[in-house]
Amino acid sequence: MEARAALRDDYVRPFRLGGTRVRGRLVRLGPEVARILERHAYPDPAAAVLGESLAIAAALSQSLKADGVFTLQVEGDGAIRRLVADIDASGLMRGFAGFDGGASSGEAGAPFGSGYLAFTFDPADGGERYQGVVEIAGGGLAPSVLHYFRQSEQIDTCLAAACGRRGGAWRAAALMLQRLPDEQPDPSEETGELWTRLGHYMQTVGPAELLDPALPGDALLLRLFHRDELRVDPQRPLRDGCRCGGRERMETVLRALSAGETDDLRREDGSLEMVCQFCGRAEAFSAAQAAALVRAP
Repeated sequence: MEARAALRDDYVRPFRLGGTRVRGRLVRLGPEVARILERHAYPDPAAAVLGESLAIAAALSQSLKADGVFTLQVEGDGAIRRLVADIDASGLMRGFAGFDGGASSGEAGAPFGSGYLAFTFDPADGGERYQGVVEIAGGGLAPSVLHYFRQSEQIDTCLAAACGRRGGAWRAAALMLQRLPDEQPDPSEETGELWTRLGHYMQTVGPAELLDPALPGDALLLRLFHRDELRVDPQRPLRDGCRCGGRERMETVLRALSAGETDDLRREDGSLEMVCQFCGRAEAFSAAQAAALVRAP
């Protein structure tokens, strides 16, 4: 383990099990995820799903070898209609949830109804965008992610994730294990006994451990994998931050719209207001400003 002081919250910890093809990521989120969830008036069930999605997105993003932005997006017909969580290479994360009245009624078992889950990666160098899409599986977000890896990537994956209040404050966490595809035969794993055993360990991890502010993340990893030559990589900090670009970016968006496409945004006097769904920042444009920016029909 690291000799230097470790972050208590708001980080992702990559790790591996020596002599195996197993790689993992532990995400622990505290004050940074609380800021995101408390920015909007989300019902608790919707906030919990969004917090879980941010933790999962942080875990998934660490498997990418290039700089860019990783986005987890869900579109469904249930209580939560739309959910977006993204994170860039520096650890800047943001997210929002769109919901209807059912999101406050405790429909935690299937908050999305039917729909799809998409993973998108936009490279920072402007290279080709990657996107993977899979139908939402029953049981919520984590089962849908596992369904994606089984169906699309064919990578053995275990995932535990949770979000909830501890001491009145929101916390979120995710623990993911993946067994990388064979490159060379590994005698220690030929029978599959190792992966089976690790799967049993993962089934013992619940919200109580994942979200416990008194249990350091490294202590949790040692508790689970002390038999397996646990090797950790440096923690990578995560923080709340929006990349909306403020007024300048909103002006760019308006320039790309025609007058007809802004009808729903305009007030009776022709002025309009644009609001970032992620950070809630609002920018007002007078009728004259809007007319100067928006394309003619």
